[in-house]
Amino acid sequence: MIVTTSFYGQNIKKRGLFAPYDSPERKFFREGYKDPQAHWTSTYTNYGAFGYNTRTVAKTSVPKSFNDLLKPEWKGQITMEGRAYEWFGTTLKAMGEEKGMAYMRELAKQTELRTGRNLIAQLVAAGEFKGALSGYSQTFEVLKPFGAPVDWVYLNPVFANIHPTGIAAKAPHPNAARLFIDFVLSKRGQEVIRSMNRIPDRIDTPPDHARLIENIKPAFAPAEVLDNFERYAKLSHEIFGGR
Repeated sequence: MIVTTSFYGQNIKKRGLFAPYDSPERKFFREGYKDPQAHWTSTYTNYGAFGYNTRTVAKTSVPKSFNDLLKPEWKGQITMEGRAYEWFGTTLKAMGEEKGMAYMRELAKQTELRTGRNLIAQLVAAGEFKGALSGYSQTFEVLKPFGAPVDWVYLNPVFANIHPTGIAAKAPHPNAARLFIDFVLSKRGQEVIRSMNRIPDRIDTPPDHARLIENIKPAFAPAEVLDNFERYAKLSHEIFGGR
């Protein structure tokens, strides 16, 4: 059995390395979270969010849209993951490429890049930056019980980083793999994933905090982005300077 991300899942499928298996548990997963040809089903998803420091950002200043991040008050106060290429390409396409490119160029004037989503969440918690884009809601949520002064908000469209699971085409024990897939996708299996501070994708297994999946318009990485990944990585470097 394989668990991976959308980029690698797309490439594994294209190369014929997934064996199709239409698990009976797949009926509990929505479109976008499962392959129409039954090669994979997503086990959990990380959702892109804007995390912010609650001590330095007033409630009235919490952004409600991506455009709010272009306000002068945010200049130099936002950090981003420096290799968030799937986020970049997906958000660009969701905005419309021409409009998205114009937006990203303006956003680049506001941001400083760092490497590692856990790191950028910690930098926000420490007050090094007021906010962070391209991180995940759960990354900030897990810091809150420890007293970190952070919170997060979704800005639609919300990048949905799925985690497809499937059976290797040449699995030595395919029947055992199917049984394990059934378990992972079952309600009990998804509860186990939830206990690991993940957001399960099964419709009857909500996350511990309902707001983690409320009022979002998930944007999945389109095949065009995944198939031309190097192009979008290069565009990201050109716009943000590869800092």
